Amino acid sequence: QGAIVLTPEDFQIELGIELCQTPEILFTPSIVGMDSCGLGELFSQSLARFTPAERALIGGNVVVSGGSSLFRGMEDRIRYELTSVLPFGSNVVVRRARDPCLDAWKGGSSLAAMQDSRLSWMTRAEYEEMGVGYFKEHVCSNRYVATPEPRP
Repeated sequence: QGAIVLTPEDFQIELGIELCQTPEILFTPSIVGMDSCGLGELFSQSLARFTPAERALIGGNVVVSGGSSLFRGMEDRIRYELTSVLPFGSNVVVRRARDPCLDAWKGGSSLAAMQDSRLSWMTRAEYEEMGVGYFKEHVCSNRYVATPEPRP
């Protein structure tokens, strides 16, 4: 009685310019209405904390990981963005990780297996006290800065 038969064509969507714009969102979030900085600006802000000599060293060994690193041309685009914020003549080397989709998991797995990793974990009491936005600072973490409460 009224069985619905779906074919592969029923699950296809046609993408034109949108397909090209998808990776661009990482560099220019405003094209989708987001009020945040893109990767180029983040590179600039992050590298500003270092001396020119340190920036040049960092730019010489950039590893790109995660599913977005698989976008065609991503390494070239990151190289371009870094070249614009690094000292003139810096040797910018950008390469994709060997297993970009699983590297974060593998790194987390290795961290969890380390003897001292328990020092990095958040306890239930810490979670209940600090809330969902908190992460515990440790040698492999960034510095925690609490997100301000929204104004009424």
